[in-house]
Amino acid sequence: DAAPRFAPVVDADPDFLLARVGLAKALAFVAVYYCSDRADLETVRLHCAEARRAASCLPEALAVEGLVWAIGRRSDRALQNFRTAVRLKPESNEIHYLIGRACFAELDMAVAAPMFEQAAALKCEDYHSQMLAGIARHMIGDRRRAEANFAIAEARIRPRLAACPEDLRALCSLIRCLAQLGRWAEACTLVDRVSDHSDPMNFHLACSFARVGESERALDVLEQVVEQGWHHGAWLARDPDFEALRGNRRYKRIAARIGAC
Repeated sequence: DAAPRFAPVVDADPDFLLARVGLAKALAFVAVYYCSDRADLETVRLHCAEARRAASCLPEALAVEGLVWAIGRRSDRALQNFRTAVRLKPESNEIHYLIGRACFAELDMAVAAPMFEQAAALKCEDYHSQMLAGIARHMIGDRRRAEANFAIAEARIRPRLAACPEDLRALCSLIRCLAQLGRWAEACTLVDRVSDHSDPMNFHLACSFARVGESERALDVLEQVVEQGWHHGAWLARDPDFEALRGNRRYKRIAARIGAC
């Protein structure tokens, strides 16, 4: 939904550079996580270039452009952009988050984890980076630090939900954290609040069901989020939460739809 909201702002005020960067970031995330035919990476690069033309060293534009280079497997260009962005704005939560996202999308968890941890350290209410750091740590076998990240993320999510009880992102993140911390009974009390939502954020719910062995419920939700547009086959093919389901016929059918077999 973000892209069509940013687009008219940019059309009305082409010099509103952060709106242009916001549009580029939204389109880049569509390219990574949703159906590839819904995003044009060249358009993303053009928005970043336009933002940098107006402000030659705009760190946010450099970081989004770095994400795009990473998606396009140009790690040399991505690294150059990210290094410059961090040098220009080392205290930016957003820049470290985007570096983490680039590494996360390319399954480089050893780099993604510290980037997400740094992003979370730079913005005390950022629970999502902290949760993603936990997932990255878990995927590289660092269980102790993974649990520490999930515990911190949970503590940050609680006040968010106190202020906005139906925040889907926060609810899904909390379920994921509780499942990872072995508190599934507690997580189950929240499931009904998110299960009826039509949003690919529910992928975290599918992971949680798979993690605790509720295979059919996991596949129900996974099928739903794929139908809603989630399309990150490279991630699904490596996600350890689905390891026990790799041989499942229904899982194979869903995975094949997004090239994850």
